Amino acid sequence: MYVYNSGGPDRSVRREDFVSGRVLPQHYRNRRLGSFLKELDLTEAYASGIRLIIREMQQNGSPEPIFDFDDERTWFSVMLPIHPDFVREEISGRSENRSENRSKNRSENLLEGLSQNQLKIIEAMRVDKKITHKELSLIVGLAESNVASNIKKLIALNALSRVGPARGGYWQVNI
Repeated sequence: MYVYNSGGPDRSVRREDFVSGRVLPQHYRNRRLGSFLKELDLTEAYASGIRLIIREMQQNGSPEPIFDFDDERTWFSVMLPIHPDFVREEISGRSENRSENRSKNRSENLLEGLSQNQLKIIEAMRVDKKITHKELSLIVGLAESNVASNIKKLIALNALSRVGPARGGYWQVNI
């Protein structure tokens, strides 16, 4: 799952804070709104969301969430990668006959041989099949040229295919 917010974190928050889960801004953007939501029990506590996301993903055995924002603090995003067992269950749930079982085994072997960046690209494409190279570079944390290189490798492995033209088409995940 990919969540994007136009409005980045407070300047007092550092990137390292997201890794440690200790995101405690010195200034809140809208104290009145925060207090109002807290009174209505629509929020748990001030600055508890990042810590909660990290803890729940760890307890679930899921890959770590990927937090990102730009230097100007105009946007913020978080990608919650799919649990590897869920991907395998979904793949195995599709097959009934031998040819499909062979395809399932190939898909599982292929998934195990992919890099973390390639898995992130596939997950992002599952969430948004019309995602752009630029958006992928922000999510994965690679230059657009490296994203394009990884996509070419995934296409060569038949893990991905492009349906339609570069503009107006979409990505199809084959595994």
